[in-house]
Amino acid sequence: MGEERILELMCTGMNCAQAVTQIVGLDPRGAENPELIKAIGSMAYGMYCQFTCGALVGGMAGLALYAMDNSDLASLCKQLGGWFSERFGGDRCSDLLGDRVTPGPMCHMAMQEVVEKCFELIGDRI
Repeated sequence: MGEERILELMCTGMNCAQAVTQIVGLDPRGAENPELIKAIGSMAYGMYCQFTCGALVGGMAGLALYAMDNSDLASLCKQLGGWFSERFGGDRCSDLLGDRVTPGPMCHMAMQEVVEKCFELIGDRI
């Protein structure tokens, strides 16, 4: 789910955080929000500092658009974050990429799996 859309968005210049936010948060609503997408761009590649993975941050931003309130959002984010850390051995870009300083195939896989997990978490809210 989402693999073709990820590639499509990446070819337009979107980064990991932007593409996941678009696919999870905006596409199911048929919505566009260029300002949100521009702002979330700063979260790519671990905020360009190898911090928290942009795919994970993008997923959380997308989930926020479906949360009923802050408590619900906290629950969704904890579920996604816990799953991500378990799946990838941490939440930082360096956990996925090791010493690499540029995105690699693992990034694409993380994006794909985050999209799938987000849709699983939001279920019938779409």
